[in-house]
Amino acid sequence: LLGWSHAVQSAADETDVWRISVRDSIRHDDNLFRLSDNSGSVALLPPGASRSDTINKASVAGLLNFELSRQKIILEAQIDTNHYFSNSELDHISTDDHALWQWSLGKYFTGDIGYNYRIYQSSFTNNTIIGKDLITENASFAIGQFAWDPNWRIRGGINWTKAQHSEVSRNTLDRQTSGFLTGFDYISTAN
Repeated sequence: LLGWSHAVQSAADETDVWRISVRDSIRHDDNLFRLSDNSGSVALLPPGASRSDTINKASVAGLLNFELSRQKIILEAQIDTNHYFSNSELDHISTDDHALWQWSLGKYFTGDIGYNYRIYQSSFTNNTIIGKDLITENASFAIGQFAWDPNWRIRGGINWTKAQHSEVSRNTLDRQTSGFLTGFDYISTAN
């Protein structure tokens, strides 16, 4: 596996209000579909498919980090075009996006509310599908805590996730989950 990457990015740190980056990378993979080395594995390839490939990934990403009083909002987005030189049927656009509100209500109540959205190509490792299978994930969560003392807090939260495969034969792997958490914590302030 060989690769080359070049990025143009603004000089920024975590406290900046906004940041934009543009990136392009080229990598070569001599066993893209993770096939075994025996001669029969090549027969598994669909007509016109190549075992090795060179992939160009061009990306644009942005970050908005905004604070208002004790509230903080963070928005991140990244869009990638993925071009396969030998296996063009795998070409696709992927994305990885996040929204987060770090909230505070008075002195004692704090928490996070967030949403994540991703589209990406499924891994070819341990996979019998040799082709495009884009996974679309949606996830949301809310967590809050009440800290009435520097050492004590009670917390709770909920989360929900849904993932869907674009390849019909892998729809059995689609999932939707939800959960919750609660906790009562003591945090030592001793050094």
